[in-house]
Amino acid sequence: MPFFNSIKSTGPLGGGRRIRGGKAKPTSIEYLIVAGGGGGGHCNSGGNRGGGGGGGAGGFRTGTAAVTPGTNYAVVVGGGGHRGAGPQGFIGATGGNSSVFGITSNGGGGGAHDEGSNGTSGGSGGAGSSTRAGRGGGNGASGTAGQGNSGGNGNNARAGGGGGAGAAGSSGDGGGHGGTGLNWNSLGTFYAGGGGGGSEGQGAGNGGNGGGAAGSNSGTPANAVANRGGGGGGGGNSGAYNNQEGSHGGSGIVILRWANTFAAATSSSMSGAVSYQNTGGYHYYTFTGTGLITWTNTGDSGTLTI
Repeated sequence: MPFFNSIKSTGPLGGGRRIRGGKAKPTSIEYLIVAGGGGGGHCNSGGNRGGGGGGGAGGFRTGTAAVTPGTNYAVVVGGGGHRGAGPQGFIGATGGNSSVFGITSNGGGGGAHDEGSNGTSGGSGGAGSSTRAGRGGGNGASGTAGQGNSGGNGNNARAGGGGGAGAAGSSGDGGGHGGTGLNWNSLGTFYAGGGGGGSEGQGAGNGGNGGGAAGSNSGTPANAVANRGGGGGGGGNSGAYNNQEGSHGGSGIVILRWANTFAAATSSSMSGAVSYQNTGGYHYYTFTGTGLITWTNTGDSGTLTI
């Protein structure tokens, strides 16, 4: 959840009414753009399967953008990547991209399925899986420069952790933990933590601070936290000969702010939700999505009119 208590709206804020009071419109806006996290990898049934890799966190970008008063800006919030699932073992899906002002954060890479396969690249990279059959683990994938970090490699006992915005995921040798996320403007909430790696009966990896899901050593892990862009956790197999899915990545978020000495936005909308708060000397607009990506939709769309 965002760092403040918010009032949510699914349509134009305040019915699209114009803000009066004589304040000038802003010409620059600070932004946080977090994409959807990648899904955690699946673990097949049977002994010596190991565990699925943790999903990479969604790309994390911050900065200040120049804006033109009277302009309508498109906002997109990426959905979380679907978990790896299926009787043959599947890599977790890549998360959806988030964007505003022509600036895009890339969705997190999916965690690898068991049998020592490799993760996929993204904002932060998905992790490699493990295998207990002595064949070695898979490799973690790279993150996008300026947005995130690489996923960790798996080994013969434990999958790697997905990369986070603040650090790479650890290898299976290092515990398979998801990389930590980052705290925007020291406001207290971390975003874009990597998902933890799964294992077969060993200790599974923890999710990274920033909404990353923990991996599992005996079943399907819990999903990553919504609207934090964390990676999903890797599935684990206790040797009970049953398929164990990974978990879903967390949906992304876009937060915009500017000093409240300037006027608020004329209007805002979002197919998921948008909230507004005037606090601490700033106007805050927080755009959140509805959840997972699907075959026909990778995120939610909205607008902000300055």
